[in-house]
Amino acid sequence: MTSKGERFSPGATIPNSGIYSAVHSGHPKDDHEVTCIRGKKFPECRDCGAKVEFVLMRKARHVRHHELFSGEALPATT
Repeated sequence: MTSKGERFSPGATIPNSGIYSAVHSGHPKDDHEVTCIRGKKFPECRDCGAKVEFVLMRKARHVRHHELFSGEALPATT
């Protein structure tokens, strides 16, 4: 289970959709938040390549991964 603050490198599969902080080491770019989608790969930075890490700030389900929007039938409620 992925937890807040966990770090990921470029090329790793994104475990949870959500907001990640992109932390560039050895590069003048400021850290910034990005949205990443579960199942895709974390990308390299255009400027610093693999010298970037992604830190999970908060999880958020992508609309296509949410049962109300994915086309999957929901169980009947009583």
